[in-house]
Amino acid sequence: MILTCPSCSASYNVPNEAIGIDGRAVRCKKCKHEWFQDGEKKALEDLINMVEATDINLDALTFDDGKKKSIPKPAVAKVKLSVRVMAIVNKIIPAPLKNYLFSGDKRSFLSHFASFMVALAVFSCLCLVLVTGRWGITRVFPSLTSVYEASGFPLTSYARLNPESALIIDRVAFQNEGGKREIIGSLINLTSQNIKVPLFKVSYLDENGEILEEAVQNLPIAMIQKELAFSFSLSVPKSVPQNFSSVKISFTESAK
Repeated sequence: MILTCPSCSASYNVPNEAIGIDGRAVRCKKCKHEWFQDGEKKALEDLINMVEATDINLDALTFDDGKKKSIPKPAVAKVKLSVRVMAIVNKIIPAPLKNYLFSGDKRSFLSHFASFMVALAVFSCLCLVLVTGRWGITRVFPSLTSVYEASGFPLTSYARLNPESALIIDRVAFQNEGGKREIIGSLINLTSQNIKVPLFKVSYLDENGEILEEAVQNLPIAMIQKELAFSFSLSVPKSVPQNFSSVKISFTESAK
C-alpha cells in the first residue's frame, strides 16, 4: 500500500499488514504530520458504494485471476473443392496449354466432359458396391437374388472353414446291379445360399475298418442350390476288392 502525506505529499510504501483491515493512525517522518489511514475494509466499502451509485452491470464485470488466457484461433474460411482443383490445375498445366483448353467454345466442351467423367465414376463405384456386396444385399432383399443371377453374378459361396457345417452326406448305400458297382447317397445343403460342391474322398474299408483303397471323385454338379438335396451315384473303381465291407465319404478340400 502506498501512503501519501496530506501535508507535504511525501509518499511511503507500507505493507498492507501494517495498516490492517480497519486502518490506523500514522505519522509522516518528514513533516511529523499525523492522520488516520483507512484500511482495506474501508477501501472495499468505498468501492461497493461507488458501484451501487452507478449503472454498471455487475454481471458484465470481469476480473483478472492471473491465469493465462487461451487465445481463440481465427476462423479459417472454407474453400470449395472446385476452387482447390482449379488451383492445382493452374500449377500443373503450362500456361499455353491452359489458354488453349479453356478458351472460347472449348471451355464448354471440357465442362461437359468433366461432368460426364464424374457421373461415370459415381456410377462405377455404385456398381462395384452392388456387385461385391450382393451376398449381404440379398440377405436383406431376397427378391433380388434372381436379378443378380440373371445379370451373370450367381450368389455362390463356399463353406470356407468347415464344409461339414454347410453340407451333409446322407443315406449312403452300395448297390451292385448287372456287375456295375455304385455308391449312392444324397448331398444336402443346410444353408440358405448356393454352395459349390467340393471333391469327395471315398474310403473303402474292410471288416476291421482298415482302409483297402481310397479314391477322390467329384459329382457331376458344380453347385448345389440352397436348402436342397442332390442324389448322387459314384462308380466303384475296378481296383477296389470285391470283399470291401463299408464305405466312408468325406470332403477332401474347402473353398479357396
